[in-house]
Amino acid sequence: MPFRKKKVLIIEDEDSVRLVNARAVSFAGFEAITAQSAEEGLALALREPVRLILLDIMMPGKSGFEMLRELHASPATRDIPVVVLSALSSASDQETARLNGASAFLVKPVGVKELQAVLKKHLGASMESDASG
Repeated sequence: MPFRKKKVLIIEDEDSVRLVNARAVSFAGFEAITAQSAEEGLALALREPVRLILLDIMMPGKSGFEMLRELHASPATRDIPVVVLSALSSASDQETARLNGASAFLVKPVGVKELQAVLKKHLGASMESDASG
């Protein structure tokens, strides 16, 4: 049976942060797909077989907190683990993220090893059976 890399969706408006996180995801053996906005991210989450979402909280337009609520309200995306990455580090921000369905909260800047450890914790191996093959 063929195998494929598990997909991780990175939703981040800052180009440099999005690129660094995509590289960390790829180096951990997963496939990184990226979005610059909550709207673009939601469309990708509905279209792609995403196994985990890395979500920035402070974005123009729709915030990450709003995105969390939408993801967990939709039957198509509610079971996807969402790891919040944010410069907001207060206990109340972390609690708000958890109450809205976040699986984990990492404070920026996030180290590569820290990010990869969270990926492994939530996803295990980077490969999965390709049921379509």
